[in-house]
Amino acid sequence: PELTVEGRPMQVVHRDVKPSNVLVDPSGLVKLVDLGIASVEAGDVGGAGTPGFAAVEQIDGRAEPRSDLFSLGAVLVWLCTGVRPFGQGTAALAAVRRAEAHLGQTGAIAAVEAQVPGLGAVVARCLRTRAADRWPSARELGDALRLLRGRVPPGGPSLADLVATRHEARPAELGAPTLTATTWVTSVTSVPVTAEPPSSPLVGRTAELEALRAALIAPGVRVIGVRGPAGVGKSRLLDALAQSVPTAWRVDLGEARSVGGLCAGVGAALGAPLVHGDAVAQLGAILVGHGPGVLLLDAADGVLDVLPPILAGWTAASPSVRVVVAARRRFDADLDVPVAPLGEAEALTLLRDRAPAAVREAAPDELRALLAALDGLPLAIELAAARAEYVPLGRLVDGFRGADRNPLRAAFASSWGALADEERAVLAQLTVFAGGFELAAAEAVVDHGGRRWAIDVVHRLVDRSLVHAGTASRFRLLAPVAAMVAEHLTPEDRRRAERRHAEWYARLAVLADPLRDGPDHGDELQILTAERENLRAALARSLARGDAELAGACALALLATTTRSGPLAEALHLCDEVLAALPPRDGARPYEVLLLTVAGAVATALGERDVAVDRLGRALALAERSNDRAAEVAAEIQFGNFLRETGDPAGAELWLQ
Repeated sequence: PELTVEGRPMQVVHRDVKPSNVLVDPSGLVKLVDLGIASVEAGDVGGAGTPGFAAVEQIDGRAEPRSDLFSLGAVLVWLCTGVRPFGQGTAALAAVRRAEAHLGQTGAIAAVEAQVPGLGAVVARCLRTRAADRWPSARELGDALRLLRGRVPPGGPSLADLVATRHEARPAELGAPTLTATTWVTSVTSVPVTAEPPSSPLVGRTAELEALRAALIAPGVRVIGVRGPAGVGKSRLLDALAQSVPTAWRVDLGEARSVGGLCAGVGAALGAPLVHGDAVAQLGAILVGHGPGVLLLDAADGVLDVLPPILAGWTAASPSVRVVVAARRRFDADLDVPVAPLGEAEALTLLRDRAPAAVREAAPDELRALLAALDGLPLAIELAAARAEYVPLGRLVDGFRGADRNPLRAAFASSWGALADEERAVLAQLTVFAGGFELAAAEAVVDHGGRRWAIDVVHRLVDRSLVHAGTASRFRLLAPVAAMVAEHLTPEDRRRAERRHAEWYARLAVLADPLRDGPDHGDELQILTAERENLRAALARSLARGDAELAGACALALLATTTRSGPLAEALHLCDEVLAALPPRDGARPYEVLLLTVAGAVATALGERDVAVDRLGRALALAERSNDRAAEVAAEIQFGNFLRETGDPAGAELWLQ
């Protein structure tokens, strides 16, 4: 039945119709799930979707009901042939812009016709480049499919059987070259690019927000800098800006320290993987495909020195894209927007909004004294409000007046004093996480004597604004809080917490078998990608302790994200870095053969023949000496793939046999 409101069609556009979002139960009932990026009306709703299934107008931010028909046509091709008609990743973004020519070159429609006579023409009309050339509506497409079904003789496989078969194996994409790094470089994850609404309203910043909005449409202004001290509210300002524009891609660069880190963050925000080659150039091409939008680079201090030439290239290639860079120091931008501490009236509004009734009803002189001690920094105000429930207002003022006059440190010191012992223990141990954590991870890593569930304490810390609750049940400590809390964790307690942290994230290695064949494992990739910074931290600490077992497992899980989302050169560097750092021992060290094999596969994909021969040769020799037949077979397969890719099919056949 058609979805209606007051008798009129709702015109819902799903915007992410793809195999993993189409569920079929054993009876053949079909359910379309995951409406996370759906829109109720057509129009300028921002670019989102999965490359290879999203129509060209959807990529450009102009999705409409016939965009879903295009995606459904691509799903039907996949059901009939087991392949994606347009491939995936950046190549798919280009292929859908010339859909008819691409389908003719790959023979996808002919393959569908061979499976079900008559279906090829129906699907071909779904997959027209221009929306006006497709089926007028889902109703007409349904009529055509029902008519065709009446002509198909009975006795064929059921839809449920066909879907199950398609999920057992995934052949190479039609018309796409074979990649020897197998599934490590082929996964694509759909990432919405619209910004998420902030959890609480922005107080003040009207002038700064209006300045940013004006700058976005000012002639000659393509890169805008947002500058201010730590805790002044730059991130919240970017959140508000994201909500005021049609399309925004928000990137948290707090952990980025290199061009590779910058590209990985931007690629993830745009929802497209990076393959081997020039990652900066790839992202420039992806931005062109996405069309108009605002790229928001938050906490960019670690990459400020490398940004100017990169942003100049991206904005030259895509003139309709604007970039906003937030950092603590001035950035060489077309326009600089400074963010100062809040004025007294705005700071008072923020304090009264966040603090309990006792503070809101306090005498004006007392409130002015407190605000003077906080210096109008929003983070300091929110931390003060968090503990105002437990500390009298007069003591709050005294607590923030320290010798160093640092309101963030003073605010935290007073908040720390208001915490119970178990809250302090939990908060201090949470500093071992990097890039956020889920509650299950906190429960496994934090040792608080078993007095109560750690998640209960985490929620209390969230209520006091010492832990930030993000999206998808993820939490994180604000960086200034983490820096000051860390000093309250003894070296021995930190060592133990870091060990538990590494053990927890090493478990993700089971999701990261580089030699496993099969369909895309989008959910697993999302898990690994979300924990990328935790894996980096766990790997570094394990190597420093000389724990080869945990280091190898963490490296394997981390490589799963790097080889899939790129850049591949970084994956090869990671393999070599871990191999060089593993402590020596007789025989093969944990995961050593597998790491060498993966390094060889990645080098093959990069076209670095000498490196590939070296890594795969070492893997074969080491596997043979260690009597590890499974590892030896894996290395042999990758060596066969290398020979095939370098023009020696006969030699490849010998190894693969």
